[in-house]
Amino acid sequence: MKKILYLIVLGRNASKHAKIMRINPNNLKKISLTKVKSKSYLISDQLIFDKYNNAYSYTKSSNNINGKNCLRIYKGKVNKKHSKLNLKQVIKHAPGSNNYPANIPQSMAYNQRSGRIYFVANGEIMSVSSHKLGHLKRKDIQDTVFNTNKEFEGLTFDSKGYAYLATRYQIFRSTRPL
Repeated sequence: MKKILYLIVLGRNASKHAKIMRINPNNLKKISLTKVKSKSYLISDQLIFDKYNNAYSYTKSSNNINGKNCLRIYKGKVNKKHSKLNLKQVIKHAPGSNNYPANIPQSMAYNQRSGRIYFVANGEIMSVSSHKLGHLKRKDIQDTVFNTNKEFEGLTFDSKGYAYLATRYQIFRSTRPL
């Protein structure tokens, strides 16, 4: 499997004219740059891939479209000629909105071992099954609110399913695979 870096270029009108750049990790040169095709024209600066090379991104709605503080999850394909992401699921309460509305999801991660997509906000981690995306029920959503004032910055997983949570000044490793 060829290793490639991906960068979302939001540009002046942010999500409306997003592009995805594919980069060679050895020389950091651009391989390709494609416009994102999306019916809703929304995308964030976060992009993850599952083990089937499906791409995922999200946005948080702060207006009354489908309710306030909704999490909108997009799924699609990205290659050197095309980038297409479509809205797959709207979740009524985005992570972070439990603490206060300005707290938004800051990153996302994919756990290849469990097939779950994780959304990280300060003090909160929510996950959903990638296989059920588009048909999620409440029981398919796992949400954990931590009793902490730490700023959660990012999350990643190793091949065994152990989670690594980056906070502002520390990195934590889960005690068991998730």
